[in-house]
Amino acid sequence: MPAVLRNTRYVIGAALFVAAALFLLVFANATSPLYDDMGGIDGTVFYFVGKSWYEGHLPYVELFDHKGPLTYLFNLVGYAITGNRYGVWGLEVVSLFVTLVFVYRTFRLKLTRLWSLALTILSLLMLTVTLEGGNLTEEYILPCLAASYYYSLRWILHHYDTDSSHLASTHCAWYSALYGLTFGVALMTRPTNAFGLVGPVLLIIIILLWHRRWRNIMANFMAGIAGLLIVTVPFVAYFHAHGALQDFWDAAFAFNFEYADTRVVSPLASLHDIMRWLKMYFPTWGVMLIALWGIIAGRGRVVHVYAFTAALPLALWFWRGAGYAHYGALALPLMAALFVSLHYIGSRGARSLTMARIAAYFIVILSLYCSASAAMTFRQSYRSSFDAFQDRPLWQHRVADCIDRTIGSDREQSILLYNIDPAVYELSNIFPGTKYF
Repeated sequence: MPAVLRNTRYVIGAALFVAAALFLLVFANATSPLYDDMGGIDGTVFYFVGKSWYEGHLPYVELFDHKGPLTYLFNLVGYAITGNRYGVWGLEVVSLFVTLVFVYRTFRLKLTRLWSLALTILSLLMLTVTLEGGNLTEEYILPCLAASYYYSLRWILHHYDTDSSHLASTHCAWYSALYGLTFGVALMTRPTNAFGLVGPVLLIIIILLWHRRWRNIMANFMAGIAGLLIVTVPFVAYFHAHGALQDFWDAAFAFNFEYADTRVVSPLASLHDIMRWLKMYFPTWGVMLIALWGIIAGRGRVVHVYAFTAALPLALWFWRGAGYAHYGALALPLMAALFVSLHYIGSRGARSLTMARIAAYFIVILSLYCSASAAMTFRQSYRSSFDAFQDRPLWQHRVADCIDRTIGSDREQSILLYNIDPAVYELSNIFPGTKYF
């Protein structure tokens, strides 16, 4: 047997990479080589803006969208690699692979290799509920979130005696640099993407304040600011240099404040909406319930407080936000915190262990049900599309063919498509006649 295969880390790493690639090959229909059409309007818009940026068009000035510039840079780099959307798919695979590695490492804080690998794959399957075609802002920040959860939870576990809550040492400033970097990525994609990290960071600050680690607090504060600036300053400088700083601010921030006010919904409108909300955001409310159980039970209370504070801001956002399924992808790394909490609950005695195991089996079954249900919905939507068109080209290609016949070889004409999937611009190789495409 080759030495590389005898190394468990390489085998597990390879398994996670293959799992990420196969998963996105099937479900990331916005960029996957498996599909001819570009599924998912948001992912298509991000790709088109990124490609246009690569070709010399300035985001926010020549093309309007209200996400942060890192969203389009991700697509620009993907397009630059392969000259088509498949490069973006490749970057998605790398991003998801890194995410899974840190999710696995978080499971490994308390669980065996086999259980950690199995539960990491289970966490991946939960993305069938929230991926919505892929190439969305949540994917870009997931590696940073997963790494931040891992290092912050490891600090909590390693530096705390969970019975006496006695602090053993200071918090590593490099971890805070990572948290700052994560907040920077959120600002440059969508600020709400970092809500799940707010609670753990505040908990760490409170712990350091309680133990009067003033110098360590200052060192961590400076490191966090440095991480934030590393991401944000290059974009601010770039748009300032191109005279587009106001356009950048108006589209990526000011517009979103107004947008957020108009997109507040209530999941209690009907029983169907409640069930849909519970399914989409299952990891978040699951973590909260298990954490509350652990807080009441007593053992490892600080760990349960950590899990609860990580899930609470996300739950509030999901509850009062626009209700899109892809928001729930942000909770993927929290699956590990959920099972770490269960581990501490089960360590209180035989009865607690039995109850924790029952809860764990229920969570696994519910996760598999949600994943299978979402996968079947995805399959049915594509089957109906293929059945409708059979041997004919998909509708996006048919509209593009119609445009080609209309304008011929003149691609400089000012054209605006009304209420049409933006993928048609890409397929027809035309640029919209207004930035509000």
